[in-house]
Amino acid sequence: MAETKVFINDLPGLTLPEDLLGKSLEVEGVDAAGKPISFKLPAGVLLQAAAKFLPGPNLRRDLRKSVQYKAVSQPDYNPGASSLDQLDGNLLSLGATATVEADEDGTSNTEYELQRDPTGPLNVWVDGSFTGNKTLARWVRKENTGGGGDTFLTPFTFSLSNGKSFGKYTNGQTAPWTGLTAVQAIQDAGIESIYPTYGTAGIYIGQSAPADGELGESITNNLQASFNQSDAGPLSQLRIYRNGVQVPSGAGSSNPLSVSVQMVRSLTPSGLYAVADYAAGPKKLITPGNTPDDRAPQVRNPNAPQAAEVGFQSGVIYYTGYYRIFYGPTPVVPTTSQQVRALAGSQLTYQGTQFILNSGTTERIFVVALPPGKQLVSVVDLDNLNQVITADYAPSTVSVEDAGGTPANYTQYAKVQAVPYQSNHRHLITTT
Repeated sequence: MAETKVFINDLPGLTLPEDLLGKSLEVEGVDAAGKPISFKLPAGVLLQAAAKFLPGPNLRRDLRKSVQYKAVSQPDYNPGASSLDQLDGNLLSLGATATVEADEDGTSNTEYELQRDPTGPLNVWVDGSFTGNKTLARWVRKENTGGGGDTFLTPFTFSLSNGKSFGKYTNGQTAPWTGLTAVQAIQDAGIESIYPTYGTAGIYIGQSAPADGELGESITNNLQASFNQSDAGPLSQLRIYRNGVQVPSGAGSSNPLSVSVQMVRSLTPSGLYAVADYAAGPKKLITPGNTPDDRAPQVRNPNAPQAAEVGFQSGVIYYTGYYRIFYGPTPVVPTTSQQVRALAGSQLTYQGTQFILNSGTTERIFVVALPPGKQLVSVVDLDNLNQVITADYAPSTVSVEDAGGTPANYTQYAKVQAVPYQSNHRHLITTT
């Protein structure tokens, strides 16, 4: 008789789990002699076998656990036994319960519940779907949970007056208390995640020379840049610039960075500044949970982890030159730069528009030499009833060299009298 072949895909399918009940499956095996044999396997036996050899609830995602000990640190702990503190957070969710056969205080068959706790040691699933978000939690003994097991059914919105608050919540805020007991809600309100603050990086530049001096003065100026890391990352490089151009040998990873530059003062200020490149700083911990700061790093924001930065510039300091004013008594009206610069009194133009010329009792000629851009406004004799004697100071022109030897046309005002004063007279000079 011809054999009819039947393929599995030609057979009617079982579409519902209950359709399997009362059915049998064929399985193959070998006997003691190694010969192939077949068995009929009823569906009920198959299900019983599967249930028998599946891992228990402690080793799968399950809301009910059972362990022998509360913690492995108990004196009576038997190595290799199960304990509450060994359960895997990936197999737990809020609301899970556990029976502890031998508790730390000597009691037996105590019940524990897994509750949300910002300082908890376990990171567990929020609900029994074991998907979505996780939260920090800890096991709490059932008699300590409070609230009689009642939980909030919806989020709770606060309505408070006169600036009052309830823990970390203020008027109008909504607390995510769905599923929490009263005690858990109070714990949530009373324990707020406190984000750390950060010290921001700083950069500074200094110079050995005074910022201001006489025009043409040449000085070896020792420049020093320094970087204060604070909570930022380590320094990569420091650079020193003068008027936007990096000075020779003015770059490196040394901190501080020092370099000597020969500089000549000019009327146009030389701007000096430093630039730093540095890496991102470490994240601090959020308390009380001691979890890493989850805010995005930012550059020099004290309320965020410190981001890396390239081109962090210091403030600008200046090296500037000014004309010098000369004044004082003299035996002759000066005609040379050397004679003008030999006068007893002098000051730089930035130091003010008034000064005192002391006549003394030896000389009969008194001179004020003013640089370009300056004019005599008035002269008052403070020791002669404040008499105005401006007209006594006759102007002329004289060439005067600056500190670097460059000449400039000065206006020289000279008062010439027949004899010296018998006592010192103070001439109050006012210029533009």
